[in-house]
This record gives sequence, C-alpha cells and structure tokens, in this order.
Amino acid sequence: RLSNGWLQSFKKRNGIRSYTLHGEGGAVEADEVRDARLELQELVAQFTPENVFNFDKTALFYRLAPNRTLATTIRKGKKNEKQRLTLAFCCNATGSDKLDPIVIGTAKNPRCFKKGAVIKGKPILYKSSKNAWMTSVIFDEWLHLFNMRMAAANRKVLLLVDNASCHKILRNLTHVTVHFLPPNMTSAVQPLDAGIIRSFKARYRKYFVRWCLDALEANITRKLNVLEAVQFSIDAWAGVTPTTITNCW
Repeated sequence: RLSNGWLQSFKKRNGIRSYTLHGEGGAVEADEVRDARLELQELVAQFTPENVFNFDKTALFYRLAPNRTLATTIRKGKKNEKQRLTLAFCCNATGSDKLDPIVIGTAKNPRCFKKGAVIKGKPILYKSSKNAWMTSVIFDEWLHLFNMRMAAANRKVLLLVDNASCHKILRNLTHVTVHFLPPNMTSAVQPLDAGIIRSFKARYRKYFVRWCLDALEANITRKLNVLEAVQFSIDAWAGVTPTTITNCW
C-alpha cells in the first residue's frame, strides 16, 4: 500500500506540483488557441472595430464582502453570502457602444421593485429564471432587440458569443452575424473575459464596500437589496472606460 509520504517523495523527485486550472482555459492546448485566434482575426477583419461586438455573462455575488482586512490581530471571517445575480454585458471593440446590462435574478418581481424596475427614470433590463441563469428565451429576446437596434442604425455587425447551450438563434437576423467561439476558449479569445468584466467587478465592489461603511456608520442593519445591487452594477458598468475595453481586444 502506497503511503502519503511515498507520494510526496515521488512528486518531489519528478518535479510534480499541484496547479489550479483557472476558468475554462485549463482544457485548451496552445496550438488550438493560436488557430482559433487566427480564424477570429480573419473574421473580425471583415468588419470595422465599431461594428464588432462581444456578448458575455458573469455571476455576481452582490453581497459578498472582501475576504481581506487590516487589523492589529487576526480576526475571524464571516460566512460568505451566496445571493447571486447573473449579469450579461455587450460592447463593441472600441468601447464606444456599451449596451445596458441584462440583470437576471430568481424573483420575478423583487419587493424592492415596488415602485417599478426603474433607476434614474430609465427602465432596468431585469429578467428572472429559476436559478438566476441565462436562458435561451432571455437570450433570444435580447438578440432580437439588438438586431432591431442595429437595423434602425443601418449597421451590419458581428457578434461574438461563447457556445453556451442557452445561446440559441431562434429568429432570422438581418443585421447581426453571430459567431460562436470554440468550446473551452472563453478565457483565451473572448474580450469581455480578458479583463473587462474584471474591471466591472472591481468597480462594483468599491460601491458595495462604500455602502457597507455608510450603513455601519448610520447603524443600518439591513442587507443590500437587489435594486441597490442593480444600481451599483449600472454605475460600475458605466465606469468601465473605452481604454480598458480596447486593451482587452
């Protein structure tokens, strides 16, 4: 019977270490990534940068506090908040056209929306599903509106999306060419996943931490609600600069 000690010695002798595979990129070979990028470059070259868009989604644990702090002694952490929203973003390669994000939650009509799903006089693109995940119905509705918007502007555009099962084309698109990215290559070839969403989340976290500090000072004990999380999300997305976006393409 092999012991843990033998296993550790074997790993040390042969230079074997434990590595974490981040995102979907762990299953992708370098040659496959290179070929996919070359194919994508040829396709993108057929459009102007203003007319090349990327659509991607991410999970947002909107009440999740930072896991680091400054203190004179070691402090115990708190149980992580697991309330989640799914946010979907779309922008073009120049950062000049950032569409309003789709926000997907589990509640069809959150209580905090009692005055309507409106922020600063503008309707929120809020949808609901059982697990707060993107569905083919939600994607189809969004894609139809996106096509109508491009048609109204007389623009023929390219839309890059991953090959998730919910990304189905259910209607005829007159002004949008949809290109599905190869499986397991999101982290390698998708611009939104190359730093744009990370920039959004960093900005969102700043808004949330500021809210927590203000609530602590005002002795407010309630938790952040969905409407406030959506407001912070909209503001954080607005703060992502064209420079950040172009650097990720």
